Amino acid sequence: MQEAFNELERAKALIVACIDGPCIGAGMELALACDNVYCTKDAFCCIKETEFEFAADLGLLQRGPNKCTKNPSLFQELAATACKFGAEEAFAIGMVGRIFDSESQMLNHALSLNVASKTKECLCEVKQNILYSRCN
Repeated sequence: MQEAFNELERAKALIVACIDGPCIGAGMELALACDNVYCTKDAFCCIKETEFEFAADLGLLQRGPNKCTKNPSLFQELAATACKFGAEEAFAIGMVGRIFDSESQMLNHALSLNVASKTKECLCEVKQNILYSRCN
């Protein structure tokens, strides 16, 4: 299953995650494998695996520190404690790029990104360079 999430990260298309409501466990793993993550003000997240005495194993603990760079200490705290956190904290650690008032605003923004007008080669190169910079 981890390889499926890795494939999302390596996909030649821009992958956007939109969170409206709970994003728990594997949902967070999936969101962090995406290129852009947006949420509504009502969204909340939790790295629930810790509560059940095992480490998240689909790439969240590997991707998180590289993607959630605004406050890595808070990311580590949330991963270690399984505490629920809201949209503002998700934004504070860098997990989400934007917070929207409603699901429709969020989806309209995601659909208006206009990435379809960009060549697949260009998007692939952009993604590869960003991924390389995070990993090295």
